[in-house]
Amino acid sequence: MLWYVLEALRATGIDEILVVCNAGTRAAARAVRVRCVVQTPQRGTGHAVQVALAALEPRDETVVVAYGDMPLVDATIFEDVQATVDADARHGPRSRHRRMPLPSSFGRVVRNEATVKKIVEFRDATRPSARSKK
Repeated sequence: MLWYVLEALRATGIDEILVVCNAGTRAAARAVRVRCVVQTPQRGTGHAVQVALAALEPRDETVVVAYGDMPLVDATIFEDVQATVDADARHGPRSRHRRMPLPSSFGRVVRNEATVKKIVEFRDATRPSARSKK
């Protein structure tokens, strides 16, 4: 699964890739030619990003965060994200999300109009209301 994400990143010209893994997946990350850093203990996605940033040298460049378990995300999504980054202001979109047509175990993005209020993990989410299905 990770291989597909790595290929999409590489296709967009991203060549310095750091994978956050656990001790059991370190060898697999090395097998697909990426540097990895072990997240111990595993405290979720936000913590994984903190671990990765702490392992990187300080830089004045854009950092792209990608999920390693999303094999259907292709290079175009990363190209779109890179194209929206304002090089002068050094910021771009904070998240990309979309409404999924079928029920799933993805987390939920809770919005107030165009503003993201919070992200709720699937296990903590309630069923969508009729109003939210618009």
